[in-house]
Amino acid sequence: MGLGVAEELLASRQRRWNGARDLGVITGDLGFGFGRLVGTLGGPSDGTILVEETELDGTADRLVLRVSHTGMLFSAAVARATAAFLKTGRFSR
Repeated sequence: MGLGVAEELLASRQRRWNGARDLGVITGDLGFGFGRLVGTLGGPSDGTILVEETELDGTADRLVLRVSHTGMLFSAAVARATAAFLKTGRFSR
């Protein structure tokens, strides 16, 4: 995280996915997690990362689910959405 954090904080650049493969982004909006222990995040979040921080031009699809940051690891909805994206290039809704 060290160099990535420095890049994000010190340089202003356009955030865009230009990779060779399609990218799908799943974000949570259940604001329960570590971020709440250190202060308010100031908007919808998964408790650690703001929903708006996951917006990235060039992605094939984006999905917001009612899960927390850590909860994504254990969520059946996240697993189903990921499987659908890997099969079709789009999230199931």
